[in-house]
Amino acid sequence: MIKAQHPRYELWKEGVHAEHSVSCADCHIPYMSKVGFKLTDHQINSPIAKMNRFCQNCHRQIEAELIRSIASNQDKVHQLKMTAEDNIVKAHFEAKAAWDAGATIEEIAPVQKLIHHAQWRWDYATASHGAAFHAPQEVLSLLSRAIQKGTDDRCLLTGILVEKGIKNVPMPDISTKEKDQEYLGMDMEAMKVAKQKFLNEVFLEWDKKAVKEKLYMVRKYH
Repeated sequence: MIKAQHPRYELWKEGVHAEHSVSCADCHIPYMSKVGFKLTDHQINSPIAKMNRFCQNCHRQIEAELIRSIASNQDKVHQLKMTAEDNIVKAHFEAKAAWDAGATIEEIAPVQKLIHHAQWRWDYATASHGAAFHAPQEVLSLLSRAIQKGTDDRCLLTGILVEKGIKNVPMPDISTKEKDQEYLGMDMEAMKVAKQKFLNEVFLEWDKKAVKEKLYMVRKYH
């Protein structure tokens, strides 16, 4: 499986801020004046937290209008994201049903390709924090294509399933995180114990080694 690793920069390049040469620092660590000096504010923050200093250096709209615009873009992205996820998840279950019904490698190969294409576009669009802010048009385009690929895939699967005598593929109830974990057979209590053991033992050793080898310049996690 190919996994998108937080493509913040790649998506920022597709947005209006990059088009106008507005960098990460311009929005997240802008200049400030202190005791007569022009300094960079290194308290990295979401621009929304201090819009009068971050956003309104360039934007002339009032804060409420900017927030409405941001929220609108985020809502649109969320709606398409949920539709894409629903489509891709159902395609996975239907592909499994086709396999179980005796579909051949030749029959299933184009199905797998479409699932991979749909899932990659969904993943690339959603793996980055702030994608709906940085490049909403690009993210909406990616999610629309993910939905289309998923739809094409499910149409192809319908033909295969009908040929195998399957008219309906029951979908499990995975409407919540807990139900999803239960369906996958995940022992969450055991995993929590294992995680805590890792944090208490392995991570602490890594932490001590990092401090000893001076891999931390400043340690202020409190």
